Amino acid sequence: MNDALGNEIIIGQRYGYSTMDTVVIGKSIRLTKLKVTIENEKTRHFLYGEETMRDWAGNAKTVSVFSWHLFPMKD
Repeated sequence: MNDALGNEIIIGQRYGYSTMDTVVIGKSIRLTKLKVTIENEKTRHFLYGEETMRDWAGNAKTVSVFSWHLFPMKD
């Protein structure tokens, strides 16, 4: 399974993705046929280009996203 850049996804590596108003960074922990589960480390919410709230995962949540939405992050 490949990330958005065409690189093989590696369990334990940090990845990030964004939606229209949210940016999420976390470590990959599980792969399924189409999705990657990442452990949420950082989340930022934006509105009209301004940060509206900041969440730091104290109790790490997980989120599953399609692999082609993920970009590798440097540690």
